[in-house]
Amino acid sequence: MSAYVDKLDVTQKQLRFLHKQFKEILDEKVRKALPGYSEDDEVSQEIQLQLDQFLMDAIEMAGESMNVVDAGRGTTVKSIIQEVQKEYMEPFDVDLNERVRKLYQEWEDRTVEVSQLRREAPQVVISEYTNLEKQLLDDIDAKIEAAAARRDQETGTGTETETETETDTQDPDSSEYWSQLADQYKQALTALKSTNQDIPSHETRQKRLRTLLDLIEQEVGS
Repeated sequence: MSAYVDKLDVTQKQLRFLHKQFKEILDEKVRKALPGYSEDDEVSQEIQLQLDQFLMDAIEMAGESMNVVDAGRGTTVKSIIQEVQKEYMEPFDVDLNERVRKLYQEWEDRTVEVSQLRREAPQVVISEYTNLEKQLLDDIDAKIEAAAARRDQETGTGTETETETETDTQDPDSSEYWSQLADQYKQALTALKSTNQDIPSHETRQKRLRTLLDLIEQEVGS
């Protein structure tokens, strides 16, 4: 018996053994009480932490009635149990922790970017759609004006005096007269064809932008 009154002499090995036995009993009871128990489950991990803390507190209180005969100066029952519990824990992986921290930071950054896109993307798309629509109409108007200008120039509305002189001197029955009319007609058709070819591409861009805008509005509204 210990020289201390009402204290039980134990060794560090015996104390470790007691902790191991109690832990195995608690773990077994948890597995029976929780059929879906898993060490990877957050709830199970929290339960395990609470049980480990309970076991440490219980043995520490019991340690008031124990005398660890082979303990060095400053060694307590609590410090011995803490060392035992470390044996059940995986060593801290600094590199893994740093990778997890970086991934978590990246996830936060992406979350902020997505929130910003949800807020700003509709306005950007609407602005782009409006600009392209205006550009389409301006291009069509410019082509129509250019075609009209060429027609007026070729028919002589811009230089009335010269045209009247040429018209007076031209014979409607001459081949030159009909050749000029054919050239004018050909140029007008070419301008019209060019304008007509540009319209589908603009319409396609409009449809794509409208589809994108609808999708973004649905996403923001959901």
